[in-house]
Amino acid sequence: MNTYVRSALLGATTGIRSTAGPFAARWSESKRLPIGSAMALGGEMVADKLPFVPSRATPGGLAPRVGGAIYAVRTGVRKPDAAAYAIAAVAAIGTAFAAANLRKFIKENTDIPDFAAGLAEDVLVLACLGGLLRFVNDA
Repeated sequence: MNTYVRSALLGATTGIRSTAGPFAARWSESKRLPIGSAMALGGEMVADKLPFVPSRATPGGLAPRVGGAIYAVRTGVRKPDAAAYAIAAVAAIGTAFAAANLRKFIKENTDIPDFAAGLAEDVLVLACLGGLLRFVNDA
C-alpha cells in the first residue's frame, strides 16, 4: 500500500480513537495481537462514554491523537518521510473534529443518547480497523 494512503488511514482512525492507529500499526507489523495496545483501545472505548472526559476537539484531546498518529506511522509505515507524518497528523485532526461535531449534532438534534453515539463510533472504528488491517496485510 502506498505510504501516504497508509499514513492517512492510520491518522484518520486515530482521530476517532487515539489508540486505534497505534493498535493497527503494531498488529499489522507483528502479525500477533498486541495485548497492551488492545487493552488501551478497549479502555479508551469505555472511558469515552464517561461524562467528564473532555472533547477530542480540545488541545488536550487533540494532542494524544496527533501523537498517536505519528507513532502509528513510525511503527506501521516502512520508510516514512515528513509528508507521511504530516498527512497522518492532519487526518487525525480532521477526523477528530468531524467525529466530535457529528456527535454534538446527534446529541443536540436527535433523541439518540450520547452513550449510543459513542458506541456507534466504536463500531465505526472497529470496522475501519478491520478494513485497514486487511488492506495493509494484502498489500
